[in-house]
Amino acid sequence: MKTPAIPSKFPFVFDVLHNSSESLVASGNYQTKIGKGIILKTLSKLVAMPPSVGASSFRLIVDRSGKREKWTRFFQNKKFVTRVRKDDLTMTESLGIFSFKMEIEIISTDTMLYNFIDLKVLGVKLPKWLSISTTGKCIQINNEEWSFNINVIAPTGHSIINYWGRSALGQ
Repeated sequence: MKTPAIPSKFPFVFDVLHNSSESLVASGNYQTKIGKGIILKTLSKLVAMPPSVGASSFRLIVDRSGKREKWTRFFQNKKFVTRVRKDDLTMTESLGIFSFKMEIEIISTDTMLYNFIDLKVLGVKLPKWLSISTTGKCIQINNEEWSFNINVIAPTGHSIINYWGRSALGQ
């Protein structure tokens, strides 16, 4: 595993997203692609992800309380809420019975990666070979905008859902 980023080295827009004590609002456009097959489509519904669509708008609201955050996303006017807990080295995002632990890695002055560490279901850590994983890449465009590409991957290595787009703070 690579050495996780030190928060003070975050590109500005991600520092605001992940290290600010203030709540924030952002909006933008996204696209999704759901994996093929009944099992992958069922898994995507289980984690409440939006269906495959062309370019659509979304809104993000991040409410903070210490190191805990509530990320509320509105995809096609449907609410998708996750809970996030950060420490200096990792971020854990929870959705219902699922909890994804990720390392945030700064790879350049404008790009960061979310690297999957583990998945827990009902608090029980799954072995990697049985675990859904996630990868993510965010690129800062300017001090208020960023692009993102998030991929949730089944234990078989196939994509459950891939979503990507562009977002801006304060809209």
